[in-house]
Amino acid sequence: YKLILKTAGANNFASINYAALSFYLASTIFLFLIVRRLASKGIANITVILYPFIANLFIGRDAINPNAEIYMLSFALSALFFYLKFMDKKSYFMLIPGLLLGISTAFKQPCVFYFPVMVFMLFVMNKKQIKEIIYASIYLFSGIFAVWLIISFYFYSKNALWDFYFLVFGFNFLYCGDIAKYKIPFRLLQIYSGFFCSYPLIFPFYIFGLIRSYYLIIKKPADKKNRFLYSFLLLWHLSDLAGISQSGLFYYHYFIQLIPSMTAIMVIAFMQLINSYSLKKKIYFSAGFSIFMCVLVYQSLTERKIFQFYDPCSYIPPQKVYSQRKKIVKTYGKQALYYPYYRSIKRYWQILGYVKTIQRNITSDDPIFIWGNISEMYLLANRRPASRFIHVSFITGQFYGLKNLFYTKKKPLARYLNRIKKLLFDDFTKNPPKAILVSFHNQLEHTEFFWDYLKKNYDYKKTPYDLPLSLYIRKNE
Repeated sequence: YKLILKTAGANNFASINYAALSFYLASTIFLFLIVRRLASKGIANITVILYPFIANLFIGRDAINPNAEIYMLSFALSALFFYLKFMDKKSYFMLIPGLLLGISTAFKQPCVFYFPVMVFMLFVMNKKQIKEIIYASIYLFSGIFAVWLIISFYFYSKNALWDFYFLVFGFNFLYCGDIAKYKIPFRLLQIYSGFFCSYPLIFPFYIFGLIRSYYLIIKKPADKKNRFLYSFLLLWHLSDLAGISQSGLFYYHYFIQLIPSMTAIMVIAFMQLINSYSLKKKIYFSAGFSIFMCVLVYQSLTERKIFQFYDPCSYIPPQKVYSQRKKIVKTYGKQALYYPYYRSIKRYWQILGYVKTIQRNITSDDPIFIWGNISEMYLLANRRPASRFIHVSFITGQFYGLKNLFYTKKKPLARYLNRIKKLLFDDFTKNPPKAILVSFHNQLEHTEFFWDYLKKNYDYKKTPYDLPLSLYIRKNE
């Protein structure tokens, strides 16, 4: 994000979405290359035609969401492609997919489930000797390990190695620790049920792909090529299911990891069956596929509810999004499109009012601090943060979609909070914030240290804007 905003401009938030779109296109290309290695070019073409439709219909705008998952997916699919490409090569070639998988896990850890799938498929393929398979597995692991070693050295050089590994591993377990594991399959079933009700034409092909894959794996006498193909497809898809399900949170953008393998397994299984039929039946299928695509296009252009049985939300068709954008430009000007899409556009002018108030009272050389979750205000106001903690959820324990993490009741988090307090006040000593903007007003017991500091050193400044934001200016300034 730092690189993107440095290139495109500090306030050009739209560039983040353009970057996400470019990675989404890269994922589509790698999906084509993967399917092309597994099946015919025609089947690969159909897969990449269906992929954006299914992704868009299944999770709406979260299909191109600038979260870590979209970057993880691009590198994960590139790792799978080079893995398939180098399976017949010398074992040291496996270092390349290992490095790519390592980069992928650096963005987000769930795709680490690809590693056991890759190792297992080396045994299923059985073209190498056991010794070669072991060497290939070691090279795969070495690539992943090398990436994490570089990252570890980086954070060690910043004196933040403990913090990094706590956030990556320890905090992740605590983050989803309140969710009972037996509830996860039921939550997934709710989501699948909603998907089936919204798109009854797609879901049967998906179920058919799963059943046919399993059948061709266990079928005797087994076709070795088919056994490898459908073992790979099924394990790839199961690893994606494990990846999105391991936390039990099921945020919608998580599902971007699932869509490529879902599309591949239903298209390959169905198309290979069709290819075994006579020419006349293939002509009938072509007519049916055309009707199927017309239905998908129609559904992609109509508004509907998705995830009805889990956490209902609306699928907004592209033409309505375009209409909304035109209205925003007409009302607020083109610059409003740079404002993060997840904020209420109705409050845009008031946000700009706060930005101008900060700019009038705080010089460009003076730092500010934001106690809340609107860290983009640093960029909008063009003022530098006074602390490394630009987002305070790790201090307050308040995260979207979760209950309070109760730092005082969980010892690992309580220890981490003590370290945060020390680092925060170290930052304030070096860079005393000229102003503090508060958007999180709950005065929780374990955050009293901040409110005491605010009361002692800052005065409230009244503003004419009706927003849940409070501006405080340092005393005697």
